Amino acid sequence: MKRVAVLTPAYLGPRGEPPVQGGAERHLIELCRLLEDRGCEVTLFQAAAHDWSAVHDGRVVRGLGPMVVNGGAWPVTNRRFREAAGGFDHHLFHLWSMAYPGAPPGSVGVSHSLWWDDGGVARRPFPIFTPRLRQALESLAVVVANDTNVINWVRATWPELEGRFRFIPNFVDLAQFPPGSVRTGDGTFRVLVPCRLEPQKGLEPMLQAALALTEGPGVEVHFVGAGPEEAVRRLQGVSAERPAVQHRIRPMAEMPAEYRAADLVVIPSLASEGTSLSCLEAMASRRPVIAGWVGGLSNLIIHEYNGLLVHATAENLTSAIRRLWRDADARVRMAQRALEVARAHSLARWRRAWGEVLDACWGC
Repeated sequence: MKRVAVLTPAYLGPRGEPPVQGGAERHLIELCRLLEDRGCEVTLFQAAAHDWSAVHDGRVVRGLGPMVVNGGAWPVTNRRFREAAGGFDHHLFHLWSMAYPGAPPGSVGVSHSLWWDDGGVARRPFPIFTPRLRQALESLAVVVANDTNVINWVRATWPELEGRFRFIPNFVDLAQFPPGSVRTGDGTFRVLVPCRLEPQKGLEPMLQAALALTEGPGVEVHFVGAGPEEAVRRLQGVSAERPAVQHRIRPMAEMPAEYRAADLVVIPSLASEGTSLSCLEAMASRRPVIAGWVGGLSNLIIHEYNGLLVHATAENLTSAIRRLWRDADARVRMAQRALEVARAHSLARWRRAWGEVLDACWGC
């Protein structure tokens, strides 16, 4: 049995606390399942406040401390991972920049998004940032990107390194997220916003849009997702004064019903977005999607075909939602096309594509 060591920024909490499963963590779980189905034994390593070891879902998880992030890189965690996992057969960096300053031969990296497109690097320039990204990329045999945004950036910056990438967009479990019917009659129009309550996910402009849309009757906006306590308290306060704006946290098992109960899904991301799992799940549920035009969302949404892409300001989001609220024919048309696109991104297709990469790189 081949032993695979996987390094990730976070799977459990920094002190071994229970995980908060966002898109990257869900991607990691499916990748572990694929490796195990192919006969590999997977051990997870992660950045941590101090050293610890745990077993979660039957897998060993090892925390490597101390957690030091410098100029967009994790040099201490990288060194400790290479020391701890030196005897493993294969190595995978679930965030490709963690391969700086080096990686074992044949290592595979993963890109979930171009995560530095939030303006932070421009506001706080790190002269070492892009050189470290390049060194990480050069250390890896291949990087699997779930969107083409990061590939285009690398092509524009270091064209000779474009060939290190493979494009495998994210997945949706079509059995878990079956399509619902599209409502076209009268009644309250429900908008679903399934995202973490974070600035880069567009919380502020979406909240302002929600307040504008719910000044009169006819529209409800439902935020479903976890986030920092301050953001949760803020939404709870808004809901108390404006009941048409609601917030709740749901386990993944209840999300299919959330999508089917909605008339429209909005992914108002401003930065750091790949081929969003929430977007794919909405489309598989036969729901039209309005999305920010960032990252991998433009790999999933063809503007005016299966949804709308917008610069996610409060005004633009309000206008786009009102348009589809009033145009049932457009919703039906876009929702059906969204379902067709989702079917091209099945979990089975994703597993086959990743299997081809593993065969080519590791023979397993």
